[in-house]
Amino acid sequence: RLPRYYVVIACPNISVMTPNIYKHFAAHGTFSTAPKIPDNMDYDTFIKVLQQGQNDLMPICISLYPQVQQCLHSIRTTNADYVAMSGSGACCFGIYKHKKCAENALNIIKKHNFWAKLGTNI
Repeated sequence: RLPRYYVVIACPNISVMTPNIYKHFAAHGTFSTAPKIPDNMDYDTFIKVLQQGQNDLMPICISLYPQVQQCLHSIRTTNADYVAMSGSGACCFGIYKHKKCAENALNIIKKHNFWAKLGTNI
């Protein structure tokens, strides 16, 4: 069971071509092993588990589409507890413990002209 958390999803106004990302990735290596996820965890443990993993496609996406790095930076300025890119891009997200922090982050990210939405886990 995951703890309650809030997520702000943000996207730069670009289209990332997924086949292009995988083509470049295939030339560079293999996927890393995902961290083990405990059955029950509190919020701080959840964040630590996420920090043990990585999105192997993110460096390639950022090198091909620098707007993704700008989106990630925008989220980082909001003091998210965890920031990453989803899949092969271009969507990025920040995770927050408190709804008010996530709402404030949403407003900041939108001011940077990124599409953004607020959600939570169920």
